[in-house]
Amino acid sequence: MMASNHNMIYMVTTNYTGYIYSMQMTWKGVEIEFAKIQSTIKVLNLSNNSFTREIPKVIRNFKALQQRNLSCNYLIGHIQSSLGILTNMESLDLSSNPLTKRIPTQLGGLTFLSILDLSHNQLKGPIPTRGQFNTFNESSFEGNLRLYGFQGLKECYRDGDQE
Repeated sequence: MMASNHNMIYMVTTNYTGYIYSMQMTWKGVEIEFAKIQSTIKVLNLSNNSFTREIPKVIRNFKALQQRNLSCNYLIGHIQSSLGILTNMESLDLSSNPLTKRIPTQLGGLTFLSILDLSHNQLKGPIPTRGQFNTFNESSFEGNLRLYGFQGLKECYRDGDQE
């Protein structure tokens, strides 16, 4: 869920039929309700909006989404492992946010995931080696000074990454 303030967005969904969702968004103090959004939408681009708070859990309800772009915001917290159930996801861009913690290994099971950009966050720990992670290059992870385990990335400080 994303909280709202003048520069923030607040998203809530209600599932009416299993396929149609209602979404309320407050942006810059204006409340907007989208009464019927098909859960079969394919692309969600919310990049460059100065959104804050954690990645909204509601995003995982749109199981048909193939492309998610939440880059260049101020999203905090961790990347939810539940994103690993979104088997249709082909592209995930969470770059240029202050996301922390480890990269969930569950993302490696997304067999259609061909584009992953987690660069320029504050992620730490080992880069998973399972599944699709073997197909990404170092540009997917650059700018995370506490990530390690990928050939081509500079060796980093490993102390305290037991989270």
